[in-house]
Amino acid sequence: MADLLIVEDEKNMQEIIVQYMKRGGHTCFTADDGIDALMTLKNHPMDLMILDIMIPNLDGFSVCKMAREMSNLPIIMLTAKESEYCRFCLLFCSQLIFQLSWDCSSAIFPMD
Repeated sequence: MADLLIVEDEKNMQEIIVQYMKRGGHTCFTADDGIDALMTLKNHPMDLMILDIMIPNLDGFSVCKMAREMSNLPIIMLTAKESEYCRFCLLFCSQLIFQLSWDCSSAIFPMD
């Protein structure tokens, strides 16, 4: 299957995404901040990156821009932000937009 980079600083959310993707047979690499994400991308070719906007050291927009300079991998950006400006910026950074408006600690995914 695919090699995925999950860039998320909230460990609970990161684990939910990783478990769900592994269930689909994908190999998951994780990064807790923007610098770690870029280092991982530099050292390992990825098939897809799932990128949170609000991460430490370099925000998701900066990571997206720098990742685009390195390759043309697909990027799914995750955000809890609701502003129109944020949505406008996302249109230029990502192919897919998912806005999370729920508390991930209450999310339940069956892990059969």
